[in-house]
Amino acid sequence: MSLKFLRPLGAVADVKELEYVTALHQTASSTDDSFVDGSIDAKDIKFYLMSRHGIDVTEEHIREVVLSDLAGGNSEDDCFDLLELVAILIIPSLVSLKKIDHVSRRKSSEDFLTSFGYKNHLEDMANLETTKPPPTLIDDVLKIILINVTGSSVPPPITKELLTSIFATYDETDLLLNDDLIEEMIQVASGGKPNALLDREAFERALTEDVMKYDLNREHRLSTYFEDAFGSVTKPSFFNSNGTEGESAEDGKNHVQTGPQPVMVNTFPNTDFMAETFRSRSRAIVLLCSLPLAYFNFIYSAETDDVSVCGSEFEDASFGCKISSTIVKWIFVMLTLTIVGTVYASTLSLGNHNGATVAEIFLGILFASLFTIIGNTVEFNFFFFSNIRPKTMSNTLTTIAHMVCGGFLIFDNILCLTEKYCSDDLLNNNKFLGYIMKGSQVSMESQMKQAATFKVNKMIKNAYKLHKPREDDNAASLALKESILHASKRNIGEESTHSSALLNYTNDQTKTELAGGFLWAWKECFSGDLLDREGIWIHTRIVAANVVQIVTLVMLIFVIIFLFPPLVKELYPPESEEESKVYESCYSTFNVSKCEFPSVPFSADGTPTKIGIGACLGVEFVGYSEPGCDNVLQPVPESIENQKEVLCGILADAIESSVSSQGPTSTYSSAVLGPETFEIPKMDYKNLCPDLYTSNIYASVAGSDEESYCAAAVSVCAIEKEVQGDWANVTFANCILGLDITDMTPFVFSGEKCKDYDELDGLLVYDDFFPERWMIDFSYWSGIFTVIISMTGLVAILIPSTVASTLKFRSGHFQTLRNPDFNKYRTQLEDLSFLIGFMFWGMLF
Repeated sequence: MSLKFLRPLGAVADVKELEYVTALHQTASSTDDSFVDGSIDAKDIKFYLMSRHGIDVTEEHIREVVLSDLAGGNSEDDCFDLLELVAILIIPSLVSLKKIDHVSRRKSSEDFLTSFGYKNHLEDMANLETTKPPPTLIDDVLKIILINVTGSSVPPPITKELLTSIFATYDETDLLLNDDLIEEMIQVASGGKPNALLDREAFERALTEDVMKYDLNREHRLSTYFEDAFGSVTKPSFFNSNGTEGESAEDGKNHVQTGPQPVMVNTFPNTDFMAETFRSRSRAIVLLCSLPLAYFNFIYSAETDDVSVCGSEFEDASFGCKISSTIVKWIFVMLTLTIVGTVYASTLSLGNHNGATVAEIFLGILFASLFTIIGNTVEFNFFFFSNIRPKTMSNTLTTIAHMVCGGFLIFDNILCLTEKYCSDDLLNNNKFLGYIMKGSQVSMESQMKQAATFKVNKMIKNAYKLHKPREDDNAASLALKESILHASKRNIGEESTHSSALLNYTNDQTKTELAGGFLWAWKECFSGDLLDREGIWIHTRIVAANVVQIVTLVMLIFVIIFLFPPLVKELYPPESEEESKVYESCYSTFNVSKCEFPSVPFSADGTPTKIGIGACLGVEFVGYSEPGCDNVLQPVPESIENQKEVLCGILADAIESSVSSQGPTSTYSSAVLGPETFEIPKMDYKNLCPDLYTSNIYASVAGSDEESYCAAAVSVCAIEKEVQGDWANVTFANCILGLDITDMTPFVFSGEKCKDYDELDGLLVYDDFFPERWMIDFSYWSGIFTVIISMTGLVAILIPSTVASTLKFRSGHFQTLRNPDFNKYRTQLEDLSFLIGFMFWGMLF
C-alpha cells in the first residue's frame, strides 16, 4: 500500500471528512435495519460520553438537553445529521464574527520550552489568520439567502411568511408547521422591535443569540474537552433535564427533574487503551515496557517443574507425556501472565488519569515501589515468583531497566500529586509547570482544539469560495457560468449564486493534491503540525507498539554483539594460554586397531551404517612437562549422568569385540615406559559402570604430526591405569571418541590421515560438512544486516502508515459511509488492541 495518494481539495474534501467524523461517532447501531447513514442519535452520544468521559447519562436526558435544542426535537427518531453537525461545528466561528473586537490571550515565547516550539506556534497562528472567515461572511450569506428566497438582496421585514419561505426554499419542511419555533425566531432576530428588517444586525443576532456564552479563549487554553464543557473533573457541572445548571453531578439531583441526572462513574480510565483517557501518555508507555521486564525478573527464572502431568520422574516419562507436560507448563505460564499482568498493569497505573484522588495516587506510588524497587532489591522465592537469578550482565541490565521504569512511574505520580495543590493560574502562566504537571493529555487535547478551529475555519472559507468567481476559470467555464447566472437573473431578478456554487463544487471533484508519504509524516509529527493542523491523534497503543518494536530492535543488536562472538568461539575455539600449555604438555593418542566403531542397519538393504563414534581401548594421555595432563580429564557433567549406562555399554561392546593387544600403542609411551603393557580390562562395564571422565582435547592416531594427522574428540573415558615414568606420566583409559558431549554431536573426526584407515571410512562427515569460518561470518552478518534493515523498516513505517490510513479514510480514498459493508467494519473495534502483540511477535518472527 502506497503512503502517498491523491486527496480531494476544497469543499469536496470537507464533505468527505464530515462523513468520516460522523462515521466515527456512529457506534450504537449494530444491524443494517437500525443503522441510518450520517446520523448520530442519543445512543451514540450516550456511549461516547460513557467511554470517553465516564459520564453515565440516559438517552431521555440526552434527547431533552442536547437533541431538543440542536437536532430540532426530542423524539426517539431525532438525531444529528451532517447539516446539524456542521451547525454545531461553526458555533465558535459565528461567535468570533459577532465578537469581532474580541482579543484572546496571545502566547509569548515564555510559554514554550524551546524556540522551535514558539516559532511553530507563530506559523500556526498565521495559518489560522489566513483561514479565518472574511468579515463580510454574514453579509454575503444573508445576501445569498435573500436572493434565493425573495429575488432581491434588499432586507425585507421579519415576518412569519418570510421565515416559512426560507424554510421551504431550503427544504426544511419539518419547521414549516412549528409555529412556536417561528415566533421565537422572530422575537430573537428582531430584538423585540416591531417591523424590524432582516439586515446584518438581525441576521447576526438570530445566528448567535443563543450561543454567546461560548468562551473563545477555550480554543487556546491549556485544558481538556471535559474541563471546557463541564468544569472540574472532580466536581463537574451538568445541565439538568429541566434546563438548569447544577453545581455538580450530585447537586443537580436537587432540582426538579423528569428522570435520572448525569453522574460520574469509574470506567478505569487509567487502563483504557481504546478511549485513551490517560493523564500521561509516556507513563502508559513506560508501564507497558516494564511489564516484560517484570516477567523476566520475577517469573521467567522461577521454578515451574512442579507443573507437570508426568509425576516426579519427568526424564523417565514417555515422549507423549513430556509433550503434554510442556503444553501444560506453557498454558500455566500464559495464565500467570494474564492474571499477574492484569494486576500489575492495573495497580501501577493508578493515578494516571485527570480525576485521580489523592488516595489513588498514593496507592500508585506504593505499588510502583513494591513491584519495581523493593522487588528487585530484596531476594524472594515464592511459589512461581522469584528474583534469585545468576549474576549475569543481561540479568543485571533487566533489573536496572525495571527499576528505572519504576522510578519514572513514581516520579510521575509525585507530579500528579503536586498538581492537586497548584492553582490553575499558576499552571497556565508558568511554562515549565504547565507542560510538566498537567500531563500530555491536556497538551494534546489543546492542540486538537487548535486543529478543529483551523479545519472549521477552512471549511467555512471553502464553502464561501464556492459562491465566488474562480480565478482559474477558463473561457468556456466563464461562458457557462455567465449563461447560468443570466438564467437565474431572469427568473428571480438578481443574480443567484446557487447554480454557480453547484457548478464549482462539481468542478472541484476533479481537483486533487498529493498527500501523505514517509518523510512528510515524520516531518509533520516532529513539527507538531500532525496534531494541531491535521488533527491526527497518534494513539498511545500505536506509540507503545512502536516503542516495543524499537526495544526489540535494540535487544537484537545487543544479542548480536554479546551472543555471536562466544558462539563462534565455541565452534572455532582459539587456543588460550592455558589451553596452549595443556596441548604443549599433554599429548593424547589412540590405536585404530584397538577401536570398535558401532554401526546400525539403517539402509534399506541392511548394509551397516556407522553412527559416528568410536570406542577405543588403551587411549594414552602422556604428560611430559608441567603441568602435564593434570585436570585434562574431568568428571562428566550432570547433564549426561542419565546416559551413563548407555556409554558404559558402548565401552563394554568394544571390550568384547577387541583383540588382546600387548605393548604400548605409541612411541611416546614406549619412550617413557619401555616394555610397559596395557591389558584389556577384566571389569564388566555392563554390570558395574566405572566413574566416567570427559576432556576438551583431541586424541590423535599414532604417528600424526602438524602436516598429516588424524584426530578425534575425546568424549568420555574410564581411567584404567596411571603410570609414572622418569620424565613423564602416562594415563591409560578406555574412551569413546568422536562425540561432542556438549550437544551430543557425532562424527567429530578430522584430518586427511584418517582416510588411510578403512575403519575410519565414512567418519569424516565433520570435515566435509562443517563450514569454514568465513562462511559462518558471511552468512551470519549478511542475515543479521538484512534482519536489522527489515526491523528498522517496520519501526520507521508504523506511524507514517497509520497517518496515511487516517488521511485516506478522511478523504474518502477508503470509503466509510458510502461503503455498503461499512456497518460490518464498525464492529469489534476493540480488536485493535491486538496490534501491540502482533507488532512485537511480528518483529521476532
